[in-house]
Amino acid sequence: MRMGIDVGGTFTDFVYITKEKEMKYSKVLTTYPPEEGIRSGLSELRVSLKDFNFVSPSTTLGLNALVTKR
Repeated sequence: MRMGIDVGGTFTDFVYITKEKEMKYSKVLTTYPPEEGIRSGLSELRVSLKDFNFVSPSTTLGLNALVTKR
C-alpha cells in the first residue's frame, strides 16, 4: 500500500487507499516537532508505517513561510 502525508502549518493530512480500494484519510493538528503529529495521525488510522511499501511525505511549511514572510 501507499500513503501520502502532508505536514502543513496548521494541519497534517494523511491519505491512502486500502487493498480493498477504500480511501482512508485523517487530519490532525500539526505539532512541533512534526513527528508527534504524524504518530497521532497514524494512530487515528490504526496503521503503522510498516504497513506501507511507499510513503510520500510533503510539506507546505516552506511555502507558507515564503507567502507570509515569517
